[in-house]
Amino acid sequence: MVFGLPVCWLRTPSSNYFSKMIYEPSEDSFLIEKCVKQFAEGKSVLDMDTGLGILAEVALTIRAKSVLAADINPEAVANLKQKGIPTRHSDLFSTISEKFDLIIFNTPYLPKTKNEDEESETITTGGAKGHE
Repeated sequence: MVFGLPVCWLRTPSSNYFSKMIYEPSEDSFLIEKCVKQFAEGKSVLDMDTGLGILAEVALTIRAKSVLAADINPEAVANLKQKGIPTRHSDLFSTISEKFDLIIFNTPYLPKTKNEDEESETITTGGAKGHE
């Protein structure tokens, strides 16, 4: 837990230490999961800022036509590729030009605090007020 928020530390494939954090799914992710189950079947789906990729996995499970997971965190991307989930390293849409029927985006939305370190801030903070 970092500032009361769940996070997941992953061991990188090429190292023997824990480094960048990946946001662990929480209540907000599970609310979005219900929408994915309702709308993704037969659709092309982009899971932007995928983190651990649970929403991309749900879309694959309910037979989305295609699924692409994207994240700025290279460790999240490597983790999902190891799971066999189509994944791309991208800063928002910087490496994505395809069109999708459904875009899932559970963006960081918490306000910035002075006590949070830069690495943790990447996965939780949405700006000074949380919505910038």
